[in-house]
Parts: sequence; structure tokens; C-alpha cells
Amino acid sequence: MRKILVLLTVLFLIIGCTTSEQHKKETSNQENYQVDVVVIGAGGAGMAAALEVKNAGLDVVILEKMSYIGGNTVRSEGGLNATETDFQNEKGIEDTVELMVEDTLKGGKEINDKELVQYLAENSSNTIDWLTSIGMDMSDVGQRAGASKPRMHRPSDGSKIGGVLVPTLQAALDKADISVLTNTTVTKLLANDNNEVVGYK
Repeated sequence: MRKILVLLTVLFLIIGCTTSEQHKKETSNQENYQVDVVVIGAGGAGMAAALEVKNAGLDVVILEKMSYIGGNTVRSEGGLNATETDFQNEKGIEDTVELMVEDTLKGGKEINDKELVQYLAENSSNTIDWLTSIGMDMSDVGQRAGASKPRMHRPSDGSKIGGVLVPTLQAALDKADISVLTNTTVTKLLANDNNEVVGYK
């Protein structure tokens, strides 16, 4: 598979002090990376995508414009709705994909993309299994967010899910040896003569 070239310009702020004044000097350092896949954004979706890319045997790097990872995921306070999960079964909760689809469409005032809602519900249990496999505690199941059945999964100690999920994903990235380059903004896509994207800058 063709490797993607990533050109990264990292700006370092060097501050030197004298007895009478402070001087600021900005320098630039350029590094090159060659990988199969570049993931832009180190939020929950980006980190999960990178882990799956690595699991498929490909080289991957994540670029994050902020100085920290997590994106909006770190602010999440509720849980993850999922149906027909092992945790529901353990608690004797009877729920179905059809019910989750119905509840989700109702909550979206029937303007949802029905095909995407169906996909969401059908794959929700697998998502809980995947998160559990990387060490995420999703064992508490509650009935919230307009659901007709208890299906909101979250940590057993009641913690806000974002505060637990982001560190769990970060630990999984570290274990998989996936680099996350923070303070790195993508400003340009690099394409070849066939208009195929071959890199980012």
C-alpha cells in the first residue's frame, strides 16, 4: 500500500531572559512521517478509528490541532446507548434493536436518517464489546435519554463517561504504539497528478 507523506511544521517558542528585557524567538522544525493512514483529530472517533487501522495491520498517525487529546468526547457526561448487550442480559433487561430504532427515531422527531439509525442500533452491542475489550468499564446500565428500556451504558462508579473513556482510549493508543501529534493543524491536502490525496501539510 502506498505510504502517505505527512509534513509537520512544529513551532517552538524559545524565551530567553536578560537583566533588562525578554526576547522571544520563534523557530521552525520540520519532520517527515510516512504512514498508510492519517487520522485528523484525536477525539473519541479519531482514536477509535486509529486503533482499528492499527488492528488491520496498517501504519497510522493521529494529528490533533489542540494541545491535548479528547476533543468533545472528554466533555461527555452521560453514557452510550446500546441494545441486546451482555450487561443488559446479566441484569435481566429485555431490549431489542427494533425498540432502540423506534426510540431513536421518536427522539429525533422522525427526521433522522433511518438507515443510519438502523446501523447504529444493530452495531451498538458490538461497540460495547469493543470498548470492554480495551479496558473500558461500561457495566452500569440505566434508563435515560427518552429510552423505553434501560440501555444507557456507563462506568459502574457513576463517573462521567468522557472522563473515563478518553484515558482508556489513550492507554490503548500507547499500548498499540500509535503516535498522536498535538498542536498540529492540517492546512493543506497534497495530491498527485491523478488528484489522489497522498499527503497532508
